[in-house]
Amino acid sequence: MNLNFLNTAIDIFYPKRCIFCEDVLDFDDENVICQKCSEEIKYVGEININESACSHDDSIYFDKVWCVYEYDFVKKAIEYFKFKSFKSYCNPIGSFMYEYGINNSVFENIDVLTAVPIHKSRRRERGFNHAEEMVKVLSNKTHIPYNFDIIKRIRKTKPMYNLDVRHRRDNIKNAFACFNEDFIKGKNILLIDDIFTTGRTANECAKVFKNAGAKNVFVFCFSYS
Repeated sequence: MNLNFLNTAIDIFYPKRCIFCEDVLDFDDENVICQKCSEEIKYVGEININESACSHDDSIYFDKVWCVYEYDFVKKAIEYFKFKSFKSYCNPIGSFMYEYGINNSVFENIDVLTAVPIHKSRRRERGFNHAEEMVKVLSNKTHIPYNFDIIKRIRKTKPMYNLDVRHRRDNIKNAFACFNEDFIKGKNILLIDDIFTTGRTANECAKVFKNAGAKNVFVFCFSYS
């Protein structure tokens, strides 16, 4: 079969789309986002942790938070990756995070990468933990080791986006536990997730790490809502 004909057929029936807006890309385009999105990218940067919602009624346990994009800008990519099992999205998402992290010294002095854990029942539903897949990409690029056994979600929680501020706090409280204190002691830990909203989930994880003797806990998220 003629290769040009085959490429044309694939382009028609299975067009490559921008992961941010879903506009069709040229078949031979090596980019994963369209020109329009690349020109309209909205970076967030380091978050003032004293202005995070969880700081108003709880102690803050994480030391710094970085977010790459505004959530509304990358919402479609997160939905496809997280809820529609587009596992292939982990590579471009991880790569975007890596480029931002390198340019903003996110990975300096980090001893270990880890992900916000999900409950085993949710893992069965999705087939994977999206945050762990992001961590694997970042670990491969930075050569910083990852460890998913240092923290576990020991209680199933409700989706946070359906809850108000008070119920978010109650929902996530004591949902995590440390399982390797000897490994954590004195370490600088970088916690990865897809979205940073109120910061309560990240703060509960950071509390577990700090209580286990971690030196610093930094948070790095793909988006900020």
